[in-house]
Amino acid sequence: MSLFEASGIEDWCRSADQKLKEAFEGAHNRGTVTQMDRRLLHRSAADRLLAVNVESRIALGRYLCEEIASQLCVNEHGEHESSVFFVTLIPKDGFVGIGVDGIDIGGMRRRLQADLRGLSYLGAFEPGYYASLPSSDGGPGHQAISWHPHLLMWGVAPEQMASLIGRLSKTENYQAVIEEFVPVHAEQVASGELPEVIGYLLKPPSHAYRVTRYPWIGRDGEVRLEADGTPRFYVGQRTSNLRKGERVKVFHAMKHLGLEELVVAGGEGSTSRTRALQKATKEFECRGRR
Repeated sequence: MSLFEASGIEDWCRSADQKLKEAFEGAHNRGTVTQMDRRLLHRSAADRLLAVNVESRIALGRYLCEEIASQLCVNEHGEHESSVFFVTLIPKDGFVGIGVDGIDIGGMRRRLQADLRGLSYLGAFEPGYYASLPSSDGGPGHQAISWHPHLLMWGVAPEQMASLIGRLSKTENYQAVIEEFVPVHAEQVASGELPEVIGYLLKPPSHAYRVTRYPWIGRDGEVRLEADGTPRFYVGQRTSNLRKGERVKVFHAMKHLGLEELVVAGGEGSTSRTRALQKATKEFECRGRR
């Protein structure tokens, strides 16, 4: 089985596409969807490699998987030999309110490439939809999108990765949505886990997040304190599937973006990114000549 087949990317994409089309018909905010918006989902628009087009995503996902499998020497069981890490970064500039026009993906991509110069990686930006945030993080019921990249990184030893995470965390370029969360995270990908990780990395947006924060109260009814005397808070994040109205909002946030803008790479991954985009473009050119 190929890495693409094992990743489940095509299933992710087709399921998300079906749910988005259902949202266009049944969401409370369906009136915001124009005929031009609907055409972006058509097969005829796939050659534009749009972030919201299912055929575009499947084609590019297939070629990215081919490149990753070749780069990391992945066998038919999804096993790899080299050290690979799954890295998530939360850019400070990627946090925007719902309905805010424009997001500087290009600027965040350039900053990322500068911070990771000399390293080999391949990944993509995605919009994390926060359906509800605590009052101190934007107001009661505040909704926002956190644009952030998930990356596969290789050729880095564990101790080097720890040093990189420490360095990036100290910069002002990355900031978690909630102060108690970490803005930079990495975990090593065990052999055999790569298909699942790739599927998550390249999937369309599918989840919403709801964050709550409240004082930590002990059994005696007293608020627990930190070492510095400030109240200790409990922070929880619940994950759920995007609701119909939320899918429409995420669609509007993404519809102006191409996959070329969202896919980011460095080092050995740059050539893989370029080849995958070229192959996807050529595939649709060939379809158009039939």
